[in-house]
Amino acid sequence: MGYYEIKDNCRKGLLKYLERACAGIPREPRYNILDTGCGTGVPTIWMAEHFEGKVTAIDNDREALMYLQQKIRQKNLDDRIETCCVSFFDFECPPGYFDIVLAEGFLNVVGFEAGFRR
Repeated sequence: MGYYEIKDNCRKGLLKYLERACAGIPREPRYNILDTGCGTGVPTIWMAEHFEGKVTAIDNDREALMYLQQKIRQKNLDDRIETCCVSFFDFECPPGYFDIVLAEGFLNVVGFEAGFRR
């Protein structure tokens, strides 16, 4: 089992918390969703499978994104998930563009104040 497969297996055990956190969000309408620091995309794929709309997954780990892109193709989610290799602090988007921002664990890495403000 490779490095990213091990990370995925560990991360899948935490999906129950994501599901609980998203329980109050209506499944419709179509959402623009941003997954910051997506890594191998376990939550990214979960969001695409449970919500209508488009998920933009960003991370600065190119290899993790390549692994995620393989999973996206295998699950036929090419039209629902877009990946972008960029630092969260360099990512540009229009204000208010995203309806849902997923920052699981990410704010712990960059700091709550700096990440939340951005």
